[in-house]
Amino acid sequence: MAEENFTDMNKEAKELANSLKKLNEEVKKHKNSKEQLEQLNTTFSGFIEKLEDLTKKSALIFDNVSKITPSKIDKKVDDINKRIDKFESLVEKSVKEINKMETNMVSQIASMGHAVEKNTEEIKKKRGFIWK
Repeated sequence: MAEENFTDMNKEAKELANSLKKLNEEVKKHKNSKEQLEQLNTTFSGFIEKLEDLTKKSALIFDNVSKITPSKIDKKVDDINKRIDKFESLVEKSVKEINKMETNMVSQIASMGHAVEKNTEEIKKKRGFIWK
Protein backbone atom coordinates (compact mmCIF):
# COMPACT_ATOMS: atom_id res chain seq x y z
CA MET A 1 0.00 0.00 0.00
CA ALA A 2 2.81 2.42 0.72
CA GLU A 3 4.17 1.58 -2.66
CA GLU A 4 0.79 2.28 -4.19
CA ASN A 5 0.61 5.61 -2.34
CA PHE A 6 4.12 6.41 -3.54
CA THR A 7 3.12 5.56 -7.14
CA ASP A 8 -0.01 7.69 -6.82
CA MET A 9 2.01 10.54 -5.36
CA ASN A 10 4.59 10.17 -8.12
CA LYS A 11 1.84 10.22 -10.71
CA GLU A 12 0.25 13.29 -9.10
CA ALA A 13 3.66 14.98 -8.97
CA LYS A 14 4.17 14.33 -12.69
CA GLU A 15 0.71 15.68 -13.46
CA LEU A 16 1.42 18.68 -11.29
CA ALA A 17 4.77 19.22 -13.06
CA ASN A 18 3.05 18.96 -16.45
CA SER A 19 0.37 21.40 -15.30
CA LEU A 20 3.08 23.81 -14.10
CA LYS A 21 4.86 23.52 -17.49
CA LYS A 22 1.60 24.26 -19.30
CA LEU A 23 0.89 27.15 -16.93
CA ASN A 24 4.44 28.49 -17.50
CA GLU A 25 3.92 28.29 -21.29
CA GLU A 26 0.61 30.11 -20.98
CA VAL A 27 2.27 32.84 -18.87
CA LYS A 28 5.01 33.19 -21.52
CA LYS A 29 2.37 33.41 -24.26
CA HIS A 30 0.51 36.01 -22.22
CA LYS A 31 3.76 37.97 -21.72
CA ASN A 32 4.52 37.82 -25.48
CA SER A 33 0.95 38.81 -26.29
CA LYS A 34 1.23 41.73 -23.88
CA GLU A 35 4.50 42.90 -25.53
CA GLN A 36 2.96 42.56 -28.98
CA LEU A 37 -0.08 44.48 -27.80
CA GLU A 38 2.18 47.27 -26.46
CA GLN A 39 4.02 47.41 -29.82
CA LEU A 40 0.71 47.55 -31.68
CA ASN A 41 -0.49 50.28 -29.32
CA THR A 42 2.67 52.33 -30.02
CA THR A 43 2.28 51.84 -33.78
CA PHE A 44 -1.40 52.73 -33.59
CA SER A 45 -0.61 55.89 -31.59
CA GLY A 46 1.87 56.96 -34.28
CA PHE A 47 -0.74 56.26 -36.93
CA ILE A 48 -3.31 58.39 -35.07
CA GLU A 49 -0.80 61.28 -34.78
CA LYS A 50 -0.07 61.14 -38.52
CA LEU A 51 -3.78 60.95 -39.26
CA GLU A 52 -4.43 64.04 -37.10
CA ASP A 53 -1.62 65.91 -38.88
CA LEU A 54 -3.01 64.95 -42.29
CA THR A 55 -6.50 65.96 -41.18
CA LYS A 56 -5.23 69.41 -40.15
CA LYS A 57 -3.37 69.81 -43.45
CA SER A 58 -6.44 68.69 -45.40
CA ALA A 59 -8.60 71.20 -43.55
CA LEU A 60 -6.11 73.96 -44.41
CA ILE A 61 -6.11 72.92 -48.08
CA PHE A 62 -9.92 72.84 -48.16
CA ASP A 63 -10.02 76.27 -46.51
CA ASN A 64 -7.60 77.72 -49.05
CA VAL A 65 -9.42 76.12 -51.97
CA SER A 66 -12.73 77.50 -50.74
CA LYS A 67 -11.22 80.99 -50.82
CA ILE A 68 -10.44 80.64 -54.51
CA THR A 69 -13.55 81.79 -56.31
CA PRO A 70 -14.19 82.11 -60.03
CA SER A 71 -14.42 85.88 -59.63
CA LYS A 72 -10.92 85.98 -58.09
CA ILE A 73 -9.58 83.86 -60.94
CA ASP A 74 -11.29 86.12 -63.48
CA LYS A 75 -9.82 89.20 -61.79
CA LYS A 76 -6.31 87.72 -61.93
CA VAL A 77 -6.77 86.83 -65.62
CA ASP A 78 -8.02 90.37 -66.33
CA ASP A 79 -5.00 91.85 -64.53
CA ILE A 80 -2.64 89.67 -66.55
CA ASN A 81 -4.41 90.61 -69.81
CA LYS A 82 -4.11 94.32 -68.96
CA ARG A 83 -0.39 93.91 -68.32
CA ILE A 84 0.02 92.07 -71.64
CA ASP A 85 -1.92 94.82 -73.48
CA LYS A 86 0.25 97.50 -71.87
CA PHE A 87 3.40 95.58 -72.81
CA GLU A 88 2.20 95.18 -76.41
CA SER A 89 1.47 98.90 -76.57
CA LEU A 90 4.95 99.75 -75.31
CA VAL A 91 6.53 97.36 -77.82
CA GLU A 92 4.53 98.89 -80.69
CA LYS A 93 5.51 102.41 -79.60
CA SER A 94 9.17 101.38 -79.36
CA VAL A 95 9.07 99.77 -82.81
CA LYS A 96 7.54 102.97 -84.30
CA GLU A 97 10.23 105.12 -82.68
CA ILE A 98 12.99 102.79 -83.89
CA ASN A 99 11.57 102.85 -87.44
CA LYS A 100 11.36 106.66 -87.32
CA MET A 101 14.97 106.88 -86.09
CA GLU A 102 16.08 104.46 -88.80
CA THR A 103 14.33 106.54 -91.48
CA ASN A 104 15.98 109.72 -90.16
CA MET A 105 19.37 108.04 -90.09
CA VAL A 106 18.98 106.79 -93.67
CA SER A 107 17.94 110.29 -94.75
CA GLN A 108 20.89 111.85 -92.92
CA ILE A 109 23.31 109.33 -94.44
CA ALA A 110 21.92 110.07 -97.91
CA SER A 111 22.28 113.83 -97.29
CA MET A 112 25.81 113.32 -96.07
CA GLY A 113 26.57 111.24 -99.16
CA HIS A 114 25.29 114.03 -101.44
CA ALA A 115 27.23 116.61 -99.45
CA VAL A 116 30.41 114.53 -99.69
CA GLU A 117 29.93 114.14 -103.48
CA LYS A 118 29.26 117.88 -103.88
CA ASN A 119 32.28 118.84 -101.79
CA THR A 120 34.44 116.31 -103.64
CA GLU A 121 33.43 117.84 -106.99
CA GLU A 122 34.06 121.37 -105.72
CA ILE A 123 37.48 120.35 -104.41
CA LYS A 124 38.33 118.74 -107.73
CA LYS A 125 37.24 121.85 -109.62
CA LYS A 126 39.39 124.04 -107.40
CA ARG A 127 42.39 121.86 -107.99
CA GLY A 128 41.66 121.51 -111.65
CA PHE A 129 40.79 117.85 -111.75
CA ILE A 130 37.84 116.71 -113.69
CA TRP A 131 36.90 113.10 -113.34
CA LYS A 132 34.11 111.44 -115.05
